[in-house]
Amino acid sequence: MTPLDTAIAQRLAGLTGRRERVFAVATLVHDATGSLPSVTQTRTYIGSGSNTDIHKDLQVYRDQQTQRHARLLDLPELPESFVQSLESLAKALWEQSATDAKATFDTERQAWAERIQLVEKGRADAETLRSITFAERQEAVAARDQAQTQRDALQISLTDLTDKFNQVSTTLAAVREAAGNDQRLLTIELDAARYAENLMQRQVASLESRVTDLTKRLDDSHVLENVAQQRANHLEAELARAAGRIEELLRQLAGTPLAKETVKRHPATAQAQALKRRLGKR
Repeated sequence: MTPLDTAIAQRLAGLTGRRERVFAVATLVHDATGSLPSVTQTRTYIGSGSNTDIHKDLQVYRDQQTQRHARLLDLPELPESFVQSLESLAKALWEQSATDAKATFDTERQAWAERIQLVEKGRADAETLRSITFAERQEAVAARDQAQTQRDALQISLTDLTDKFNQVSTTLAAVREAAGNDQRLLTIELDAARYAENLMQRQVASLESRVTDLTKRLDDSHVLENVAQQRANHLEAELARAAGRIEELLRQLAGTPLAKETVKRHPATAQAQALKRRLGKR
């Protein structure tokens, strides 16, 4: 059972006459739905009566409601002084509303203008950071390439030195065999050759460590560049939202008589339009 059915049942509980029951059903249905019930619907609610009698009752109810509304509409004209007072009050309310809207618009527009300046500064900082990161990356690439070239050259030198060391070892062995007991000279020369080889190997290891460090620095510069790009993209989105918000405020106040010229002349308006054009070119 719907709430309407419950209300009708409660209302009909204390009524006995057919017409007053029909009127009660018509009133509740009209209040709930905005239209009068049909004859069949009314008979279902009251539970008795012929369709003809119910139809007549509904017609009487409809005529009474029409006459009642006609009396309500047949009112005397308002006094001219009262009409003028209403017009003055409406004008004052409109002007006050326009003034309040203008004040709200100026306050919010100023806030957004300041936010745009902050976003512009952040975007400039991001551009600077990205430029610095790119320069560091280029420097790291050049340093890495230079270290790689030095390492390759040193590797070639080490190979040559190893070949020479092998040749010296062979020669020393031959000299030792020929010199017999003169072992001291051979030992000194052999130690000198081994020292030269160890020195070259340490130089190669140092260069390899430098190449590894420069490679890591290059990878870090890639990460910094990506972070800067993401920050720049975020700031661009903030600029777009700020410009859109100012455009929305301009549309909201476009219809108020006091705000039209003020909005048109306000410097933040030109700033928002210029920002919108600049973002549109990207």
